[in-house]
Parts: sequence; C-alpha cells; structure tokens
Amino acid sequence: MEWTDGKTFDLISLYEQNHCLYDVADKSYHNRFTKKNELNEVAVHFTTTGMFLKLHFCLLHPLYLPSLKHKVEEQYLQQHLNSSNSEDGY
Repeated sequence: MEWTDGKTFDLISLYEQNHCLYDVADKSYHNRFTKKNELNEVAVHFTTTGMFLKLHFCLLHPLYLPSLKHKVEEQYLQQHLNSSNSEDGY
C-alpha cells in the first residue's frame, strides 16, 4: 500500500475520532481488546490490517511531533507577547 498525504491525513483524522487509541485519559485506553477492535475498524477504511496501521501511525509520530511542538511554542510565545503588551498598556 502506498501512502499519499491524503491517506495520511485520513488516518490521522480517523485516529482522532477514536480517543481510546491515543488518549490515556480515555476509559478504554488500557483495554487492549477495545483498542484492537477500533483499530481494525479504522483499517477497514484503508483495506489493510490494524497492525499495519498501528505500525504506520507509530512511524508517523516522530515525523509530526517536531512540527506540533514548534506550533505549540509559537502559540505560547504569541500569547505571552500579547499578555505582556496588554499589561504595559501598549
């Protein structure tokens, strides 16, 4: 299976809809049977296996983490600058 940017965005979107796959605060996060079932449902969309998607998603994580970290840092700096300017009366 060849992964295009569109398929990658679809995978991320489907993962986001299934909180038990990534959110440790989700009550089903530690239930491996629920996670396996959810992952297999996502896999149907791509006509592949849940294990293949899990591997692919794990490989994507380090690629997207630095860009996400950079985005969060930019938002923090922007908020910090805005609050500093409002306190100074500018």
